[in-house]
Amino acid sequence: MKLRLRSMAAAAAVAALTLGGISVATAGTAGAQTLGHPKKHKPKPKPVPQIVGKRLLTGLLKPGAFGDEFGTFYTAQTGNSLWPSKARYSVASMSCANFEDYSFIPRFGETALAQEGFYNPSPYASYPNDVVEGIQDVSQFATAKAASTFYNQSLAKYKACGSFSEPNPGDDNPGGGSFDVANMSLRTTKVAKNQGFVTIQQVAFSEAQGISFYGNTLTVLAGTNVYQFYEVSGTNDEPSPTLMNQLIGQVQKLYPRH
Repeated sequence: MKLRLRSMAAAAAVAALTLGGISVATAGTAGAQTLGHPKKHKPKPKPVPQIVGKRLLTGLLKPGAFGDEFGTFYTAQTGNSLWPSKARYSVASMSCANFEDYSFIPRFGETALAQEGFYNPSPYASYPNDVVEGIQDVSQFATAKAASTFYNQSLAKYKACGSFSEPNPGDDNPGGGSFDVANMSLRTTKVAKNQGFVTIQQVAFSEAQGISFYGNTLTVLAGTNVYQFYEVSGTNDEPSPTLMNQLIGQVQKLYPRH
């Protein structure tokens, strides 16, 4: 897949509290009396804490968490300001290939995003057991509802995408080739108390029969954020829930306490 498997390039991308009450008094022969009761206004919800992409990036795990001597081959974040929360693209209307290529890019209403691509310097030392490369990603939304909407749309899209093909930009043969992707399994899970799902996909090269690998994805919803691990491997192993829990904890510590 263009973004996730080879290039993995990312796009560099208050409510006021109303209080009040009314009391009415009339004059009588014995003195003033208060009629009725003050109107009670429900306070508007406090704004959900948000942090910018540059700050989110500092919460990502060190690449060594994924394996000895693992390194970083790129980082991306949305900068020093929050992005507009209006979604530019609809998950439901995207093709399987386009959604999976661009699910790590802020196009779905995220206000901030941070991600890192990590790699194994010796991927074939004990192939197929080693992770070759991967991505860790956190997408922040303006509200928990918006994050939940994206999470549920993503789950539905993965369920709908049983198999599909897309061009392989790294194929130098005339006419090029394709990645043929097949969903091997999809199941829901829990990471601590947060809901998530795991997708295992087998990816084959159309012009190199017999050569394939797995793309393993763990997606978790936690508050206003959606977190993902994506790992390219020779085995269909689930990305680590323990590391995911550590990532969520590190990111949550970045937010102001309230």
